Amino acid sequence: MKISKEQILCVAAGLLLSIASFSQKKEFLIEKDDGTYGIERPDFGQDKRDYEIYYETGDGKEKINVTVSPRKYTEEEAAKLFEAMLDPVIKVMLSGNPSITGVTENLSFIKFLDGYPGISISWKSDDPIHIGMGGEIQNDDVTDPVAATVKVTFSAGSFNKSYEIPILICAKEAGQSVEKEEGIEELLEKADIETDSERFFNLPSTMKGRKLRYSEPFDASPVVLFVMGILAAFLLKLKPIEDERKRKKERENELLLDYSDIVSKLIVYIGAGLTIRNAWEKLAMEHGEEGRAVYREISAAAAELKNGESENRVYLRFAKRCGLRCYTRLASLLDQNSRTGDEALLNALELEMDEAFEQRKNTARRLGEEAGTKLILPLMMLLITVLVMVATPALFTLT
Repeated sequence: MKISKEQILCVAAGLLLSIASFSQKKEFLIEKDDGTYGIERPDFGQDKRDYEIYYETGDGKEKINVTVSPRKYTEEEAAKLFEAMLDPVIKVMLSGNPSITGVTENLSFIKFLDGYPGISISWKSDDPIHIGMGGEIQNDDVTDPVAATVKVTFSAGSFNKSYEIPILICAKEAGQSVEKEEGIEELLEKADIETDSERFFNLPSTMKGRKLRYSEPFDASPVVLFVMGILAAFLLKLKPIEDERKRKKERENELLLDYSDIVSKLIVYIGAGLTIRNAWEKLAMEHGEEGRAVYREISAAAAELKNGESENRVYLRFAKRCGLRCYTRLASLLDQNSRTGDEALLNALELEMDEAFEQRKNTARRLGEEAGTKLILPLMMLLITVLVMVATPALFTLT
């Protein structure tokens, strides 16, 4: 049974994907140096994980599900973390307040602190009149500073520790209050702090007594993609036209380059004693199977001659199909042969050959210049790449 390339590619792709999957698989069962086994425990504050493993005894292998609880702090670790958390928690608690001796805005009673997983935070105040359960400060009727105490408790499993934070509630400053309400940035920052332990970031609903509405910015990408699709369709419509133009240009260049070859061969054949018709048929027999455009047209003209068409009409139609002035001149010279004779034709063809070789050189020079122009952009890109590769290490050493 023959195996196709597609089948081999499918098998190779499956093998590569299998190897990639196997290499990325993380083994959770770890064999220690002393011969015992272990499973890495989830980090502090993470959920417990279930694993399916096999265990062996003398009677055989059996499957069992193992539930692994997350790590827990030791008493010493918890005490160190509690001490380290106090200052950052106080800073977050103050939110927009300058210090604990000048509390005028709401406090932020967070439940967790980033960087300290597995430790929960609870709050309690000794002045529920001026401090709400969520840290709201009620100081509308406060004229003189009011002393209060906020109790914060850190909990890590079975270990707890409480700290008392003395604060001074002051009267709300009119200017500061207005300043806080003037910008949406302050409201958003405050809302971010108040809900940093929740799943969703709740946007403020009012500002300066007015209801706030939110909307997503206009996404222009669908419109851009739609316009790009229309543009691509338009360009695809133009592609056949551009391909046809390039094909005609390539055919024209090919005909120009082959013209001197045709004239020189006609001079050789006619000089050897062949008539124009026989020389033409010989060109068709020698080069009729080639892919060059001019020889395909010569073969078509030779077939017309065999069908009984007059030579003059065949040569003129050949020149018309080629569509270039030089071939029109050649057809005119061949047409005049019936009136002037072979000697005059050879002289005219020799003059035409000199001009044809000059034309071939000019065409080759023009094509070389066009090719050099097309290479400018790739060469510039290569130059920029080399400059970046050379200059980047030098700049890094200077800095």
